[in-house]
Amino acid sequence: MHLQTAMHITLGEISKEIDGVLIGSPDKIIRGIALIDDATSNQITLVAEKRTLQMLHQFEVGAVIVPANYDGPQTNIIKVDDPQLAFAKAIALFHPKKSIQPEISSLVKIHSSATLGKDVFIGPFTSIGPRAIIGDRVVIQAGSHIDEDVFIDDDTALSYNVVILSHTQVSES
Repeated sequence: MHLQTAMHITLGEISKEIDGVLIGSPDKIIRGIALIDDATSNQITLVAEKRTLQMLHQFEVGAVIVPANYDGPQTNIIKVDDPQLAFAKAIALFHPKKSIQPEISSLVKIHSSATLGKDVFIGPFTSIGPRAIIGDRVVIQAGSHIDEDVFIDDDTALSYNVVILSHTQVSES
């Protein structure tokens, strides 16, 4: 899985943003993110499993996010307490959320008993069922179905073709 972008960020900037301890060159340019098997010399990856950490020297990658207790090769690594969380933060650096303007498509079916918050975005071919409550600044992309008695908290974003079954609460936190 490649998550390559046209953007580039220094390893020092990444380390700071993911709250890690950098061992290596803070000026090294990183151009994307990939899983360990696909990573190239200009990408950052995550290695958290003990077996893979022991084989890390076999991979040619730009940088690696590792657990804080890692004691293997010390070139362009970022030690962190929670590698998966740090990797998610790194992904967000290369793929920031797009700003979406509030809009409700004319091709949406909203039940009359549903409640919509302020500044929502609801994409076409979405249906919102009875007594659903959609919070403020919620984004629901096209083709989604929100069943009856669903609560979607403020500032939550749902991707394309999501189905939320009845009596469900959804929140990003």
